[in-house]
Amino acid sequence: MLAASPMTRRTVRGEIDAGDFFTSAVAHGLYDVLVPDFTKALSFDLDFAREVGPRDVFEAVYEERLSPGGDLVGARRLVFAGLRHTPSRVALDADAGLAADRPKVAELYRFGQADDGEPRWFDARGVAARRGLMRTPIEGGRITSVFGMRLHPVLGFYRQHKGIDFGTPVGTPVFSAGDGSVRFMGPASGYGNYLVIAHTPTLWTAYAHLSRFGDGLSVGQAVRQGQHIAWSGNIGTSTGPHLHYEVLVGGVQVDPMAYTESAAEVIRPRLLGEELVRFMTERDAIDRVRASGL
Repeated sequence: MLAASPMTRRTVRGEIDAGDFFTSAVAHGLYDVLVPDFTKALSFDLDFAREVGPRDVFEAVYEERLSPGGDLVGARRLVFAGLRHTPSRVALDADAGLAADRPKVAELYRFGQADDGEPRWFDARGVAARRGLMRTPIEGGRITSVFGMRLHPVLGFYRQHKGIDFGTPVGTPVFSAGDGSVRFMGPASGYGNYLVIAHTPTLWTAYAHLSRFGDGLSVGQAVRQGQHIAWSGNIGTSTGPHLHYEVLVGGVQVDPMAYTESAAEVIRPRLLGEELVRFMTERDAIDRVRASGL
């Protein structure tokens, strides 16, 4: 019997077009099964619902092993995720006036896995990607309604919209924005199926209009950041399929896009000693693949 070929690493690059990121990435050659890993890895640095769009350039490196006949052996694995975001318009700076567009570059390398089996991602210096709350707690999706006063599309009068809505098909995976435990799950009036995660005694996140909850999820259960906790839906007072997402501080909803974690919450661990040396060896090997363009 012929042995499978050695593990091979390949690079995929492309510019995002007028469509969504998923469609653009797959069109440029990134396998669809790797797109969720890509967006989850970078969701701590980039808001895929609000920031990422046309003109942005992505880069991915994945590894695979093929049989002598060219069939895939095992699963493909993403080992690098990078994206260069170019602001769509010139920003107004209060001190300097109009400032030139400043591209935002996020690049992460996979190195090992956490105790829960999830991959660990680090920047080029060996600093962990995980921090406070994920900026986009859903796979894909676009912002259809922001925090603040609005004319309610169903009730027909103005009232405070206490979260952010992500328009997305029913059944889209929803992730926990941070580590914590399930505080509430069940029907809640106009929210439909409603899920609340307590991250600290005073910091909670909530997810509404869900089609169903994660398998085996229960009140009091611990959840990890990025864990699949539910599927989006169109249940409750809703005009279309979407996720309604809230951030609560001391029991009061705040703007998820304006919320800033405390200094203690944004401290990110970094690799040290021999582990850092091993990471740098892995990082350099991935960078050689990137440079070769294979």
